[in-house]
Order: sequence, then C-alpha cells, then structure tokens
Amino acid sequence: MAGASEHDTEEAHRLFAKVLGELGLPVPPAPEAGLTLARDIAREVLSGAVAPYEGAKRIWDHVYTRLPELKQLKPFVGLASEYEDDAEHRDDYSRRIIEKCESLIGQDVKGK
Repeated sequence: MAGASEHDTEEAHRLFAKVLGELGLPVPPAPEAGLTLARDIAREVLSGAVAPYEGAKRIWDHVYTRLPELKQLKPFVGLASEYEDDAEHRDDYSRRIIEKCESLIGQDVKGK
C-alpha cells in the first residue's frame, strides 16, 4: 500500500483476515499465497499484459524477497538481474523468463 504506514498495513492485514473469516475462507499460508501471486504474475507475462523483465522483477520484489524459501522462484531473480546488467542479451533473458513462467504455471502455451 503506497504511502501507508506500518500500522496501516497491519490494520489492512487484520481486516483482510477478518473478511476471509466472515466469508468462511481460510487465510492461506504465506508460501501458498506467494506462489499464487507469482503464478498470477507469470500469467500476465504469458498473456503479454506485462513485459517479461517486469514480471520477473515483480516476482523477485513482491514474492521472493519475502519468501526466499520458494526456491522455484529463484531463477526469476537471476534472470531479472542479468537482464538489468546485460543489455546486449535482453531478448534471450526475456525468452528464458517466458519459459520459466510457462514452467511455473505448469502449462505449455506455445502454439495456443
């Protein structure tokens, strides 16, 4: 939440958990929620709504930094970092990010 204080963020989390409880929905464990978010970002990359580098960077910043135990997301960190540092090979890094997105969501979208 941009511009929110730590207290505001804690309050938002508390209210979110309360709403889920009222709806009878469990609060997912952090790793499960993180993978769901990473897969959503991967789908955005595969749909073309988000550029490969931007998607990898979002997975790195928003998921992996908070949940480094999700080792399957580590390639996104490496590829985004290499993309930043090696302008000459960005097309290759973008292609590899797309491949990792396909792998993450468990679909081969080639030919669709």
